[in-house]
Amino acid sequence: MKSVLNVQVSCFKNYRESKNPKSVNLLTWLSSEKYRSQVEEIRGIHEKAKRDELKATLPAMTPSGLFSKRCESGIIDHSGLIQIDLDRQDNLHIVNWDDLKSELIKLPEIAYLGKSVSGTGYWGLIPIPPDISKHKLYFDAIQETFQNWGIELDQKPKSVASLRGYSFDEDAYFNHKASLFNRPKEIIIKPVRTSFPAEPSILLTWLIEKMNSAVPGDRHSTRLKVGRLLGGYIASGVLPYGSEEQLIQNYLSYFGSADSISTQKKEIKAIKMGVSDGVKYPIT
Repeated sequence: MKSVLNVQVSCFKNYRESKNPKSVNLLTWLSSEKYRSQVEEIRGIHEKAKRDELKATLPAMTPSGLFSKRCESGIIDHSGLIQIDLDRQDNLHIVNWDDLKSELIKLPEIAYLGKSVSGTGYWGLIPIPPDISKHKLYFDAIQETFQNWGIELDQKPKSVASLRGYSFDEDAYFNHKASLFNRPKEIIIKPVRTSFPAEPSILLTWLIEKMNSAVPGDRHSTRLKVGRLLGGYIASGVLPYGSEEQLIQNYLSYFGSADSISTQKKEIKAIKMGVSDGVKYPIT
């Protein structure tokens, strides 16, 4: 069958196995009901620890390629697909969660979309050029697109070796002629402008003020952007490692009393995610 999903990927006997992979056809895997009963059993368990324990026994595969072992250096061939993972806990602000699938499948780049093993989240596949060196850049571009829509994606698929355990969805969406997502995030190394304060403590104060001055509605994206700036300055040696804690503590003292615990966790995660991304692109 001619399909963007008709590719070979690596399969591992369970979540913990990292060696001795087998080659499987992705389309066959996605259509299989072999472990349906185990998945339905997992979805009936309310205790997360027990669910996770059973999930780990299911077979799993690497949707982005064939591997000699489950790590980025073990890749043999890129499948031309990247996965997206939408966790309910990361998107509690979306009140119409059950309508999300019907909206996402309107995107021409969605090749597959179905329920996660738990049944509360979604995961999907998007075709990208099979360029291993740009896999992370494609993920960054996709993540940024979803964030602009107010949707948070799990970070794990940024790794080309990210795993996907067996799941089942009798109403899963298949688009065998999905469009190619061909817009990798550009790497832009910005020079430090002369108007920027060069002294480290003043620069950190400037970043904090930039973060705190964001208007409601822009605060989450601003914290992510400021985190990226901070990461860039850390990578170039302008600011020391550990500076992100000052950003986090300032956020907590400035906004913490007004935000719920779940919101605090989300915003702290945004800062850390921004720094983690920013350190890859030193500001020189």
